Amino acid sequence: MKIEDLFSVKDKVAVVTGGSRGIGEMIASAYLANGATVYTSSIGINTMEIPEMKIFPNPASELLTVQVRGLLDHSLTIKIVDLSGRIIATNTIHAGQTIGFFETDVLYNGAYFLEISNGKALVRKRILIQH
Repeated sequence: MKIEDLFSVKDKVAVVTGGSRGIGEMIASAYLANGATVYTSSIGINTMEIPEMKIFPNPASELLTVQVRGLLDHSLTIKIVDLSGRIIATNTIHAGQTIGFFETDVLYNGAYFLEISNGKALVRKRILIQH
């Protein structure tokens, strides 16, 4: 057994309280950088508030699609954030919709975070851009 397999967080789910700043943010970023899906919330953890979704293709070259399961009863704000925390692009999936897009052909190759928020909870997922 390889050490990478023993301690891998790839494709795991991590819940980090206080993940929006300080040490919690560093821990959340480390999980994200190593392939985990991270849920953070400064108000309280309620992952049921963020619907199940698909993000594809990942890696993306020209277009990134975010599709939620079922119609939304509230809007979701979606941001592409670089590894230094700078917001690169923002989009909204409005109530009654199921899908949102980002044109990625203008982004540099590399790793980014996709932040999905409804104002009460935040989900971060790692995405790759490859042209």
